[in-house]
Amino acid sequence: MWCHAYKFQKYLAIRVSRFYGCRYKGQCKQKGEEWEEEGCVKKQCRIRGTRGYERIITVSQLGCRDSSGRCHFPGEPWEENCIKYQCVNKRNSTSVQGIYDVMDIGCPHEGGCLKAGQVIPDPQSKCITKRCVTAKENGGIFRTMETDDIKCEDANGLCHDESETGWPLYIDGTVYNNCHSNRPNLIQLRGHLQITGTMGESNLKTFNWKSGLS
Repeated sequence: MWCHAYKFQKYLAIRVSRFYGCRYKGQCKQKGEEWEEEGCVKKQCRIRGTRGYERIITVSQLGCRDSSGRCHFPGEPWEENCIKYQCVNKRNSTSVQGIYDVMDIGCPHEGGCLKAGQVIPDPQSKCITKRCVTAKENGGIFRTMETDDIKCEDANGLCHDESETGWPLYIDGTVYNNCHSNRPNLIQLRGHLQITGTMGESNLKTFNWKSGLS
């Protein structure tokens, strides 16, 4: 079927060109033309055969809707609640399907997003750091903030790791000198560090000290 293009000159419509096209809802779509319609779908005019005998209006793309109802087509990624999505079209000989695909997962933090593996200070304890841990599990999304490292805060507010010795520790009104930490397994200790130190001229003393973990 020929489609015709006209220009208007005074009261006359003068044909200036004609082309093979697809008639659709009272309009003429050109070969290869793509347009978007309601329902989060894009359609296209396809013409087959050397003389253009076969004209097809086909679904070229299906979009995916986000939580606000906005439509996103393949190649248009979007982010919600620190999770980045894309819409992927899966096709067979008779149909096309729009599939949600998770591209990246982050951890929400203070109104922003942390990337997977990003480490930040614990807001409740200056000597503890937290890590954003994410994964895809059983078709779902897992993410949490796990303890990354624990150091000991001395009597002067400074942080020390287990390789450092000889620092003061203030506990229950008493200052213990020449302290060092011993944490053979951070997970097994469940938030408690074993501190060894001396008080004045007394003998070596060992005690458990909670380092601000819940």
